Amino acid sequence: MYYDVNISLDYLKQDIRELEENEYRGFCVNKVMRPRDLEKIKYEPIELLGTKPCYSRVEIVFEEKEEVGYDVKKSMRYDLFVVRLNGVSGMDKLIRHQPDMVTFNYGSQFLPFKSGLVRTAIKENIFFEVPLRESLYGGASSVTWMRNVRRLLFITNGKNVVFSSGARCSTEIKKPRDIMKMLEMFGLRKKRASEVMLNSLRLLRSCAMRRYCHRDSIIHNVDEGALKRDFVLSLYRK
Repeated sequence: MYYDVNISLDYLKQDIRELEENEYRGFCVNKVMRPRDLEKIKYEPIELLGTKPCYSRVEIVFEEKEEVGYDVKKSMRYDLFVVRLNGVSGMDKLIRHQPDMVTFNYGSQFLPFKSGLVRTAIKENIFFEVPLRESLYGGASSVTWMRNVRRLLFITNGKNVVFSSGARCSTEIKKPRDIMKMLEMFGLRKKRASEVMLNSLRLLRSCAMRRYCHRDSIIHNVDEGALKRDFVLSLYRK
């Protein structure tokens, strides 16, 4: 069961039908914010047409030399909370804040890929996102993108790495089997590549448990939206 955890808020409305027909079970609709906007903007996800579930995602961006920090309680208002680091520092402080997922500009020459910090983040159950849209349009940055993604996979062996589209239109969404083929080209075995593709499911399940459960027990059985309904309440209705 695969999820695309990064569909742009600017996704073309005329392409929504393709979302309903593709292989993904559900989607996260992403709104990009500056850190200060998290304090004052309440983002409600656009419900995509059709029967597939749609979850809210917010991505805040920290630029080079910008102080890393945000209100953790407010970040939990969203189904998926992601931090994008565009600089080479701040990873250690970010780990202490424990976002659901971290992403980078993989086309950049310099990334905060210190092996120890990456492994520490994984121990804290923080996921790493690789948005595929950044690699689609060629140029020198595509070569750098491939090198950085290969390095992340070398450090993690794919553990807690989630591949998403970042799509603004249907042609930017890759089929799961095509992503698996790419992972094999990066050196992962076929079985491991298929396991990596399930990380999107693990991520959303982790988000639900973090928000709606305490010590492996559900806080209460009130329906508070699609994430809780699909990944927590559904367990008690079987």
